[in-house]
Amino acid sequence: MTIHAVLKGLATGTGLTMLTLTLPAGAEAACSSPAAPKVDWSGCDLAGADLAGADLSYADLTNAKMPGAVLTEANLTGATLRGTNLYRAYLRGAVMDAVDLSDANLTSANLISAVLARATLVGANLASANLDGANLYQADLEGVNLSNASLRGADATFSNLSGANLGEANLTKADLTNSDIVGANLYKARMSEAVLSGSDLSESNLIEANLRMAVLEEVDLMGSNLSEINLTEAVLQGSDLSGSNLYRARLSKTVWIDGKTCAESSRGKCN
Repeated sequence: MTIHAVLKGLATGTGLTMLTLTLPAGAEAACSSPAAPKVDWSGCDLAGADLAGADLSYADLTNAKMPGAVLTEANLTGATLRGTNLYRAYLRGAVMDAVDLSDANLTSANLISAVLARATLVGANLASANLDGANLYQADLEGVNLSNASLRGADATFSNLSGANLGEANLTKADLTNSDIVGANLYKARMSEAVLSGSDLSESNLIEANLRMAVLEEVDLMGSNLSEINLTEAVLQGSDLSGSNLYRARLSKTVWIDGKTCAESSRGKCN
């Protein structure tokens, strides 16, 4: 048995918003509550809900169903969204400091310019999500799926991306300074002009990745697969390439680990 509740005035600031929720019997009180800080909407059906600009700080949205929900510029600081379905949700400009999105589904979500500093996204699915210009400072993204995602110009400094799948992701001009990217999959990732100085990319897969003009000073690349990688005009000074595979790596005008500039014809080794 299910109960259908109608909520009015979900704190959009622009008038009344009508929303139909489907909830299990006995859960009417929690799911019919208006949008507010610390609201408990765990397990609620909020598919397509218009919550733009709403204050949901420290709210409990564990396992909530929110595909297509509009959360543009919403305040979700400290909120819990473990296992929440946010497929194709609109979170552009949302403030999500220290939010818990562990195991959440954010496939194809719009997170442009969202603030996810110190957020926990362990095991989350962000395949094909748009995080252009997002703030991921100190975010925990261990094991996340970011395949085909866009993170152009994103700030992911001091973040944890160990074991993450970034295959064919777009990280052009992204800043990943001092990040943990151990064992990550960066196959065919687009990372031109990205900054990775001080990061640990040991044992990572960078086959056919494009790091043209990227900055990788003092980076740990021990045991990584760099075959067919494009490092044209990239800076690798001070980095550790011990045990890495540089088969047919493009090293034209690359600043090598010893500060030497590789010859334009360099392929597989710095000449």
